[in-house]
Parts: sequence; C-alpha cells; structure tokens
Amino acid sequence: MTQMNYYTENEQKIPITKFTEVVVIGAGSAGWSAAVGAARCGAKVLLVDRDLNLGGTSTNSMMHLFGGPYDHSHGLMREVIDELSKSGEAKPGPLTPFDGRAYSTLLFKIVQNAGVEVLLNTWFSRAIIENNEVKGVIVENKGGRQAIMADIVIDASGDGDVAASAGAEFVLGRTNDNKMRPISLLFRIGNVNVDSLLEWVESHPEEFKEDPNSHIINHEQGLYRLHGFFNITAKAREEGRLDKDCHYIRFEYLWPDRNSALINSTRVYNVNGLKAEDLTKAVLKGREQIETLFEFIKDSIPGCENTFIIDIASQLGVRETRHIIGDYILQEEDLITEREFSDALFKDFRRMVPGAAVHSPDGNEGAKGDDLERDQSRKLFPFNIPYRSFLPKGIDNLLVAGRCFSADHQADGWTRDIPGCILMGQATGVASAIAIRDNVKTRDVNLNKVRIELEKQNIIVPKYSHLESKIPIVHQG
Repeated sequence: MTQMNYYTENEQKIPITKFTEVVVIGAGSAGWSAAVGAARCGAKVLLVDRDLNLGGTSTNSMMHLFGGPYDHSHGLMREVIDELSKSGEAKPGPLTPFDGRAYSTLLFKIVQNAGVEVLLNTWFSRAIIENNEVKGVIVENKGGRQAIMADIVIDASGDGDVAASAGAEFVLGRTNDNKMRPISLLFRIGNVNVDSLLEWVESHPEEFKEDPNSHIINHEQGLYRLHGFFNITAKAREEGRLDKDCHYIRFEYLWPDRNSALINSTRVYNVNGLKAEDLTKAVLKGREQIETLFEFIKDSIPGCENTFIIDIASQLGVRETRHIIGDYILQEEDLITEREFSDALFKDFRRMVPGAAVHSPDGNEGAKGDDLERDQSRKLFPFNIPYRSFLPKGIDNLLVAGRCFSADHQADGWTRDIPGCILMGQATGVASAIAIRDNVKTRDVNLNKVRIELEKQNIIVPKYSHLESKIPIVHQG
C-alpha cells in the first residue's frame, strides 16, 4: 500500500437533527450545572456528553469529594449536598465526601426535572461558525455525523474543545513551557478495619500533614481524610516497592460505616490530555501504580491487611489541558486580593496558599521539600471571576465554563475544583438564557438581569456599588 500523509474525505451533507436555544457540550461539573441554570431560567437546553453518566470527574473519575467548606457553598452545589445529606449519602464539613452512585442518580433527576434534554454516547466533532459567531455544533454517535443548531453554545468540555474548534486562542498548560498538571486514576478499597487504621494514624502524627482541612479526623461527624503516610511511603520507594512518583498516600475519604476508602495517590506526569496516545499511556501507568499502591497499603498500613479493590475509575482524572484566551485572563493576584470586577456574577471560595504550585507539572508532589502538601496550612479566600473570562476572545455566542475558561496556570490552581466549576456552569447557563430572552449576543447581555436570576437560584452575588449592567470596555488589565 502506498503511504500518504493525509486522506481526503468526500464532501457530504450532514443532517441537522436538532434545533435548540442552548446546547451544552460536556456534562461534567460545569456542564450539567450550566444546563440546569439555563433551563430553570426558561431556555430550551440540550446537554451532550460522550459518556453514559453525568458529573464527569465527580462520577466517572470517582472524585467523590467536594472541596471547600460546606458553610460557604451556594447555588446548585449547596442544593446537591443538602439533598444527598438527607439520605446519609454525603457528609458536609470542611470537605464533603459523597456516594458517587447516589450523586449520579441525583444529577439525572435534577437535569430531567429542569426540563433539560440529554444526549449521551455522543462525541463533539467541531463547531459551526460563521463570521466569528457560533451557530451550532457537529457531533458524532452511532447514528453518524449530525449537526445541532443553537442560539448559544456553552463549552463545558473541560478541554476547551468547542472554543478551539471555533478558532479561539488558547494556552496549553503552564504558559512558559506548556507542561500540564499530572493525570490520576482513582480507586476504592473495601474491608478496611477502620478502628485499627485510625488508632495507628492518631498514634503516628509525624506521618501526616498538620493542616486540619487537609488531614481530617472528626469522630463526631464520622469525617475522615488521611493525608500523608510520608515516612513509610518514602521507605517503600527506597525499597522499590512504590513508583518513583508516589511520595504520599491520600485516603481522599474514609467511609467508616462502609469500611471503604477512596485512594487518590496515582500521578502520571509529562502526558498531554489532548492526545489519545498519552491518555492510553496514563491509563497503563496509572493501573501499574494502583497495583503497587494496593500491595503497599495491604502490607504496610495497619487496618488494611484484608482489604480488596472495589473498583477503579472508568475515566482518568485530567487536571489541565487548554486555557482558552478570553476577553480577560484571570490571574492569581486577582484572587489573592479579591479584586472587585465590575462584571463579576458570583462569589467563590477556596482554601489556598498563595503562590503555591498545586499539583505541579514538575513532579515530586508530596515529597520532602513540597511545603504545600507537607507543611503549609491553606487559608480560606473569597474571590470573584469576571464574566469576560467566560467569553473566548473574538468569538460571539460561545461561553466557556469549567477548568478550560480564561485563567492562567497559577489561577487555575484556585478555580479548577468541582464546586467552582459548578458555579461557573450555573452562571454561564443563566447568562445564556437571559441573552436569548432579550435577543442579544453573549457580549451584550444585561449583567444585572443575570445577577437577579442567579440570586433567585440561590447564588451569592457580589455586593459592589460599581457593578455594571454591561461588560466593561477595558478588556484586560
């Protein structure tokens, strides 16, 4: 066979299968919340995802933990925690662990009750754009290639796939070298002797981080997050029993009455979450690390001698790929100083250490010298995100929500958690619905109307005297 550098497809007519007002690409934390926010505001919404589930990282990747304190949660984040707590499927506190199956079931109910149409098992292919204005998307599924036309598209893909396809500028990972945060593969273990484990943990404080919001032992609430095992992990690495990139163990949560624990300790570096070859490498490497971690946990951690693996996440935890360049690029300094953006729509809260390298692409997370994961205590910061950061520069009627929105690598360390993405989604969903109601483009939406609707949806809105109804003329600075 003659080798060629490319193959030319025959021209084809792609059937238009749906017309809608808002189409949301991606049903992860930002996606399902964007769909619900828009639908509750009266818009006709279609939510599209490649998987059979809603929730993305919080379900498919098994990150069954909401970061941030419950008493600062609001909007849809507070709603789902309260609902899960009624049946004991969530434990609100400084962090909130939850049951993944119950959360998935709840999301389907919330989305359907809001009147959102859902299309699963469907992959985004490319954006339909005319004169720098997005008109819809082309998707692919078992029915072949199809066009979906929409007044507004929300890119909640996590990777900025829609925006990139539409021609938006972006930065990949860290600006200076394009390196990205490590990828993880989570797993759960069962048959843990919780009493023996906690007895050992409490008698070996030198093995754990002192920050009470990272390493949590709360017997009254039954809330446990074990962050450390530093010395015994270092010894196992020296003996060749653990992968060189495994420097500490995180029992992301320990569920006492179920004798189970979620382990978030695999780290795969120097992989690009936009390349199938690299994602495959991350799966294989992640599973290798799980094997050695599991054997180490059984052999070296008291209370885990008879444990077994319940399940492994069906989806990788990809922390970072594209950062879309928007009308404003959010900086860490904006967050540290709680900058009062006149086009801010909501308040967010995050425990952070300013300047810290969160899940650094350089490796050595949890190793000696990593002050963030070893020694430093995180302080709670309130902050704001300008609406301009959800607008891809030069493109109309496209909003970007979630970890791919317009923020640099350092600011992304603050904003990429699940509660923050849910807030972004809900805000952009409401903004899209208001824009459609008023028959204006996304850049011309009345921000005061958006804030009023967000307050109706139980979002905490900034109370600044200089808040504007229109996007500020100055786009950057």
